[in-house]
Amino acid sequence: MARLLQIRMLAALLTTLAVAIGCSAAPLHEVKVPAVGEALTIEAVDWRTGQPIELPQLLGKVTLVELWASWCIPCAQAMTHHSQLYQRLQSKGLRVLAVSLDEDKEALVRFVAGREIPFAIAWDAGQKTAERLRPPQLPTSYVLDQEGKILGIYRGGDEAALRAIRDQVETALEKP
Repeated sequence: MARLLQIRMLAALLTTLAVAIGCSAAPLHEVKVPAVGEALTIEAVDWRTGQPIELPQLLGKVTLVELWASWCIPCAQAMTHHSQLYQRLQSKGLRVLAVSLDEDKEALVRFVAGREIPFAIAWDAGQKTAERLRPPQLPTSYVLDQEGKILGIYRGGDEAALRAIRDQVETALEKP
């Protein structure tokens, strides 16, 4: 499925380029991806137990949902950032859920082995979340308010994206 995700990301890039240079290109599938202010829907399972993890279980706290894959180098950097952010702000109400889009669960298991990741990790078994959200880039992060509505969407794991995530999370936690 990682290969399928890479192909979809390439298709999205080519569609964007075609539109940018004036070509008329229709997307392969008409999919409405969530926007700021809308609710985020995920469907994944706990990577250890196989138990479903759905967004309603995460309501009540500011939540950072990270879409990532084991083969993605910027994703590994973002995981380190999110671990530090979570350890610093969990007592103020931050929750982090990292959703692996790896097609092969063993790739996720190998990635997690030997790493101390203090927050919940889910696996997108069946690729339902990847199909629904169609992330244009990995990592893609969603900062959600206590009601599960998207406060911000951040693509990439560069310093600017990580700083923006941190700022959005800190601002959200300051609100009652």
